[in-house]
Amino acid sequence: MSTGKNQTVLRSFALLVMLSLAACQTAAPTSTSEPNQEGADIFDVAWGERELYRANLVPSEQGILDELPGATEYHIEFTIADDFNQIRGHEAVLFTNQEDTQLDAVYFRLYPNVTGGRSIISNVTVDGEEVETRLEESSFQICWSQIQVWFLSSILI
Repeated sequence: MSTGKNQTVLRSFALLVMLSLAACQTAAPTSTSEPNQEGADIFDVAWGERELYRANLVPSEQGILDELPGATEYHIEFTIADDFNQIRGHEAVLFTNQEDTQLDAVYFRLYPNVTGGRSIISNVTVDGEEVETRLEESSFQICWSQIQVWFLSSILI
């Protein structure tokens, strides 16, 4: 190939690449609404109050809250360490038995214990009274109703 043809091919290729890259530019992001911060402290939200959740769901999914009467509710607050190796938090659960049989206990899975990490469970209460838990390798068992748990989990990275 001659030098003139090589330069024409290179220029054409460069132009094609530039046009391709220009075509790949994305449109400027559109603004999205911020999550509703009303009632931001989850532990101040009354059990059964779902408007906080409804306000933060996209409109097409808000109706699901009406289809879940008596669903178990979880209020969870946690912090993640700067090195991402620990999670410390507090969880409150209002457990509603939706089964056809009576349940005597609720099990909580401790996934960090399965993957080489470690979870420490403390200050477990049921209906405001401290209770003993039965700790197994990857879960702990407690009697049920309104449950609160403080936890610290270390994660193996």
